[in-house]
Amino acid sequence: MESTFCAIDKNQWDHNEKGIPIELCVIDVSNTTIAALNVSTESKYKEFHIFYFSIANSEFEIKFRWDINGTKAYLFVYMHSDERDPTQALNLLFKELALEKDRALFINEGCLHPPRFQAMRVDDNSNDIEITRFHKKSTAEFYTKLMEAKGHKQLYYVHEINTDDK
Repeated sequence: MESTFCAIDKNQWDHNEKGIPIELCVIDVSNTTIAALNVSTESKYKEFHIFYFSIANSEFEIKFRWDINGTKAYLFVYMHSDERDPTQALNLLFKELALEKDRALFINEGCLHPPRFQAMRVDDNSNDIEITRFHKKSTAEFYTKLMEAKGHKQLYYVHEINTDDK
């Protein structure tokens, strides 16, 4: 399988219309070299490094931090995603960073279920159209307000998906 892992710039991350990023996980990378993240051991006392990547339909902000003594290193991972299966995005991240999943100290389990909130648009013919999905209602509301603020004439709203129906 070909890699879908590519660097993006901070501007692309900042202007992602998915709204507020999800805190996905914290990974212990002490005594580990990660080829995709060019961080030298000489930088142990620098506060942190930030990297931005895209994998499939997800964008990641990865903060590489050393602890105060420079003995332990951690990745703090945030994600913008429209994945129907966020677990797949997390698995791709571990694969692309060549890390075992047991290196994770924390995984935000609430983000690994399929998104429950749809951002919807009512078009000119009164059809309800799904734009994208979100894990948090507040993020879906943020997105619909953002779309309205752009001056679109359509109506936008948030719909909660009944998880029993899938």
